[in-house]
Amino acid sequence: RTIFLLPFCRGLIMVSRGRSSDEVVSKATTLSQSVSITNNSTLASQVLSALGGKTSTAKREIVAEQYLKEALDMLTFHDVPDLCRAVPLTTVTRNCAKLMSNSKGSEETYNMSRVVLAIQTFISHNWAVGRFRKWCAISFYFNFKLAAITTLIVVNVVMVLALVGAIPAVITDDDSIPAVYATAVSGPVFFLALFFGRHILAVFQVPSPDVFLDKVCIHQVNHRIQKRGILKLGAFLRVSEEMLILYTNIYLLKLWTVYEVAAFTLQHHDAARKMKVVPVTLVGMMLVAIVLCYLSCLSRVIFFSLGMNTLPATIFVLACSILYMASLRTWQRDKALIQERIRSFKVRDCVCADESDRPIVYSNIAALIRAFGVTPATASLEEALDAFDLVVRSEFQDAFSSAFGWCSFEYYHYVFFGFMATGTLFFDRIATLPYTTDVNFQIAGAACVFPWVFVIWPLEFSLQEYVMSFKLHLTGVKEFLFVLGSLLLFGVPGTVLTSITTAWIEKSRDSNAALAALTGLAITSLLFGIVLLCRHKPSCPEKRQDGVEVKHTLQKVRRAASNESSASPEVVVGMSSVDSDPEFDPIFI
Repeated sequence: RTIFLLPFCRGLIMVSRGRSSDEVVSKATTLSQSVSITNNSTLASQVLSALGGKTSTAKREIVAEQYLKEALDMLTFHDVPDLCRAVPLTTVTRNCAKLMSNSKGSEETYNMSRVVLAIQTFISHNWAVGRFRKWCAISFYFNFKLAAITTLIVVNVVMVLALVGAIPAVITDDDSIPAVYATAVSGPVFFLALFFGRHILAVFQVPSPDVFLDKVCIHQVNHRIQKRGILKLGAFLRVSEEMLILYTNIYLLKLWTVYEVAAFTLQHHDAARKMKVVPVTLVGMMLVAIVLCYLSCLSRVIFFSLGMNTLPATIFVLACSILYMASLRTWQRDKALIQERIRSFKVRDCVCADESDRPIVYSNIAALIRAFGVTPATASLEEALDAFDLVVRSEFQDAFSSAFGWCSFEYYHYVFFGFMATGTLFFDRIATLPYTTDVNFQIAGAACVFPWVFVIWPLEFSLQEYVMSFKLHLTGVKEFLFVLGSLLLFGVPGTVLTSITTAWIEKSRDSNAALAALTGLAITSLLFGIVLLCRHKPSCPEKRQDGVEVKHTLQKVRRAASNESSASPEVVVGMSSVDSDPEFDPIFI
């Protein structure tokens, strides 16, 4: 879009010499038709308004030329298309994300990337965070659904193999416990697919997503190319379909990462949807929860199958639950800290690994803020930085809200938790049907899995996270008692539901009506889960014409500024004057 505007703006500068405003609008309208710009007359008027109606034509030409040059240099690859580079995701995650162990690059690392026209995902991260934590977060974001589907396919294959007799069934004398193969393989298969699934698909020539990683896509040895690449960060963000933020507590303290988020927000009108925030702590907690669900289910099945005392398995499940609740408390404290840092954000408080980069980042921020009309073109550096603070405080809240709500996981995450906790028992019970005389009992045991996986477990996990957000000021023994009390709060209903389920299964041995009712409940739960899993989020509206998205940003910034007692008067006035005319859309030339 910016490249299309280039001949239009140059033409406007040429024809404005010695002409009246009406003549300029008329001529600009004609010129703009040749580059397929809609709403031409309004756009030409906006250019004159943005340049200041009371300034001289000569001054407006200079300002327009300055706007154009800054914009093209920062946000497009019009002059250096070979700098637009990306790297396959499999290259980034190879050898446990060895590339992300440090920021030192070479000619070899730069050659891992290739010239592209568009980037699927811009990875924004801090080098201070360990590579394994980032590897887990990247694998979770890109491979979770792949790993879940792979696990489901494998356990189905195992079930079929058991049904046809390819592998022997393991059952007790009273037919109460099914085969254990599906439960046993589910955990290893999931984590194998999570961390190495993309690499396995690459063997079969399945393409990997193109991502941006600064170490690989910006030259780290040739300082001339490196400088140009750093100045083009805004352009990388502009051609990226989405932005993946590997969030930690230091993310909003680092100058470069804050600049990346702001540049992406200003250039994408649906940034809150395209910006994917993946807190590293949350990913670690989720992977731990999956491991605990898997081990608790496996331990129960093994102890029952071997006819051993189930007390050790019960103690282990209780310990897993306490550990999970404690991790929820840690995450809730992190969320509170994040909210506080967003509310009190100041770009001048951000740290920079190399202080010589600070003037460069400040200059880029100021140019970005002026180019999008957040401040007047004549605003000073300090005014632009003040306005940038307001943009961050207002826009970050929307972008991060999806990760910082009281329910941090999606429904399908909770379903998978339940699948690892009890869902695999369905496949193991079905696998025993050819070997058992009590078919009703096994069918009832398989049917009761569905209400737990699709309703009870998601409800319990989400409510646990909500309860853990209370009383965050507690520490030591008081906090332990609070966690233990919460565990009992959920444990008692869970125990009651388990007893009801067990009694219902036992009754189904001799009652076809009970079996039919349980089967109907299972089908209802399955349909309920399918509806929730297949639901579509509200679609993003059709992309609006240039500047409308910035206008909405400015409206939010102005509302934030009205509540910000320390805001610069000049900045607030500048934003108000731009946004006062309902027909005016701040444009980016």
